Order: sequence, then structure tokens, then C-alpha cells
Amino acid sequence: MNFVSKLTYYPLKSGAGVSSSSCSGNANGIIGDRLYCLFDAEQKKFISLRETSLLPDISIIDNDNEITISIDNSIRKLNKPPSTKDIIKVWSRHVEVETYPGKISEYISAYLKMNVILAKIKHFDDYTQCFMDTGPIHIISQKSLNLLSLNCGLAEIDSSIFRPNIVVSDFGIRNEKDIKKILINRQVFNVTEITERCNAIPVLHRKLQSVSDSPVLEILDEWNDFDGAVFGIYVRAESDFRININDHVEIEST
Repeated sequence: MNFVSKLTYYPLKSGAGVSSSSCSGNANGIIGDRLYCLFDAEQKKFISLRETSLLPDISIIDNDNEITISIDNSIRKLNKPPSTKDIIKVWSRHVEVETYPGKISEYISAYLKMNVILAKIKHFDDYTQCFMDTGPIHIISQKSLNLLSLNCGLAEIDSSIFRPNIVVSDFGIRNEKDIKKILINRQVFNVTEITERCNAIPVLHRKLQSVSDSPVLEILDEWNDFDGAVFGIYVRAESDFRININDHVEIEST
């Protein structure tokens, strides 16, 4: 039987993940996932792992009147100033945000050694105004990950280098491109896109697992007949949901 083996949400886009035994959400994603991002103060463009590998060191907790920032295990609480409005570029979209210039952004900027501003989603109920890439929830298979580790000649690859929201024990299907729907305890999640991987993967692999070189992208590209390093899927829920570790997983394919 296939089941949910791990759940993670990321309060800050490209930031540290928070593991959980359960999560709730809707068609716009998991509650609490990627509510914040950092953007370049001059170009008005969000900052990703492509710009700095230090982002996974940062965790954001929103506590009403203050924001708790954890950076590389150092925790600091700062009063939340009145937010200002702005529009930033997230991939090809322009997203309206609430921003927090001042001490909060200055503290994060000092660590990253670049001028960034912390931003929060303004329109939570509008999927086109989110910080996601091509789908609000990202899922990978532990069985596929184990096979990838074997093909890379490694004892283990940490699932966190792929930054999934949900890890399932097995998709139960040979080709992930054939998956159309995933049902978790009969709650329906439609596939929006197969995830194509970028250079952030080897960067995270080297950083998080202290390896000198990462063959992951090359192996994934080879798996896909040299047509792109794809691994995992993006999905979107048909309705409000709640899922838990060990929940039953079913696959609908072509």
C-alpha cells in the first residue's frame, strides 16, 4: 500500500522547511506554505536559490505583532512594522505584496550580504498572485528517490534537496509523466505539471549533504532520454483538504 511518509511546508519561499505530522489547505496550496519571499530592492524581483544558497538557512514565523527569524540556528524576534504595498516580479507574473522594509529586512540582508526586502502575499485567495512556480503543492516518491540514489552511486539522497511538500512511499507507476491525479484518503489532487529540475538541486545537494560533487541533474536527464532533468510532480487540490502522515495514496494515470 502506498502512503504519505513526510509532510513539509516552507513559510519563506526557498527558505527552511518545517516538518509536520499533518497539514491543511485548499486549491491555492498548503496553509502556511510560501507566504513570504525576499525580493531585490532595486529590480523588484524575487530572490531564489539561483541567487544565493543561503536561503535554506532562514526560517520565518509570523506571530501577529512580531516576526521571529531563525538564521542558522540563531533566533531573533522583531516587531512587525506597518506594511507597505508593492508589486514584484515572480517568474513571469507581477504579484501584489505587503512589504516589511526596515529592521527585519536589514537583518536578513546583513546575513545574505545583499539588499533584500521581506514580502508577504497580499491576496491569499488568488492563485495567480501566489509565490509558487507552476503548481501549489509539490510531491515526490521515496521509491524514486531511493532508485536515484542507487543510480548516482550514493547511499542516500536527502529528500530536502528537492524541497517537496509531500513525500509518498511510492507512486506505483513506472513513468511519472503518466500520472494525472493523486488521491490521498480520497481527496483529489490534479497534476498541473511534471517538475523540471534546475541548478539549484546540485547546489542544495552539495550544501545539505556536504558532498563535493553532485551527479543528480545528469542522472535525471539521462533517465528522461536527455530531454530535461524531471523529477516529481506539481499538483493542485480540487477542494479543501487535510492530510496526515500514513494516509493512503492512490494514483490515477493515462
